[in-house]
Amino acid sequence: MLNQIYEEDFLGFSYGFRPERGQHDALDALFVGIETRKLSYILDADVAGFFDGVSQDWLVRFVEHRVGDRRIIHLIRKWLRAGVLENRYCK
Repeated sequence: MLNQIYEEDFLGFSYGFRPERGQHDALDALFVGIETRKLSYILDADVAGFFDGVSQDWLVRFVEHRVGDRRIIHLIRKWLRAGVLENRYCK
């Protein structure tokens, strides 16, 4: 449901975590861009760690503006509080 709501906000050249767009699609588009256009720069942004520092209250407030279903908001709050379980003994 969230994909359907937020998908319209993404630009055509955004690839990360989008339906039917993966890293290989991004590399193909990059190759075509490099081969067919004069480029001044290439931007690669990685948001790893973004959610470690973002205010969860503000995040939920922004989602509430677009999502009217209180059950979904409740689930998002639960996911944000869930944390991560890591197995330190895996190789």
